[in-house]
Amino acid sequence: MLGGLTINKEHGFTLLELIIVLSIISLIFLISIPISTNIIRKSNLTLATANTAQLLSLARSQAIALDQDSIITIENNSLHIKTGNINNQHPISRSINTSINRPKLGFKGCGNTKYAGSVKLSNKKQEKKVSLGIGYGKVNVYE
Repeated sequence: MLGGLTINKEHGFTLLELIIVLSIISLIFLISIPISTNIIRKSNLTLATANTAQLLSLARSQAIALDQDSIITIENNSLHIKTGNINNQHPISRSINTSINRPKLGFKGCGNTKYAGSVKLSNKKQEKKVSLGIGYGKVNVYE
């Protein structure tokens, strides 16, 4: 009590303080959206590239196991592997564009390359290649 007057101070935040805090949070959120979108896009391409390399290795393994040629083609954004009577279709992410530089890739029954070439995978900002080299059927990934 000060000269008969009491000071009644309420605890809490003012409207101005709340608006400033919400503005800062909104600004941080708006800055983070493009960054997270690029991270997701990049990881989708990396995953699709790794899956494609693994599928080419699978085709080579099938060729060796069955001692028959294994042929790889791409149709409708799917990788098709044909080894003897076995036909497999493996879809690739819809957000990834795929193309192949030859009509087909393939392995001989001994595991060596029959048809060398590469699969190009791309999104709006990046491109990667999975190639099948001449000779021993080695699968390589290039960025």
